[in-house]
Amino acid sequence: MTKYPFKYTEKKSPQEFGLQADVLLEQRGKSYGNYIELHERIAQRFSFVLGEKIKASTAARLMIELKLARDDLNLYQEDTVVDAINYLKLYGACVSNEQVEQDRKEKSRNDGIDLSKILDSK
Repeated sequence: MTKYPFKYTEKKSPQEFGLQADVLLEQRGKSYGNYIELHERIAQRFSFVLGEKIKASTAARLMIELKLARDDLNLYQEDTVVDAINYLKLYGACVSNEQVEQDRKEKSRNDGIDLSKILDSK
């Protein structure tokens, strides 16, 4: 059973956690810059340690796991919950970015191949 060293004096709704996470994410964005660039950099560093290439989305996912590991040790803290919420949002955003970029590259590659075949046949 989880122990709660952090003590609430008032009930909080899920929306309050969401709003708190939104404010923090905006502040961190101003401090740390573009989240895609940051998570690509984190992925590079994690890749070096792991000995295999990972994506920005995987780096965000690993950060979620780091935050949740604290709760596994019965160390609930509200800021950990807020951070995990934000890493979940960043994870989703990184996945969507990676998929759109991959589709764009494939379309560009396919468009180039189709165009070269047309040009070569004339």
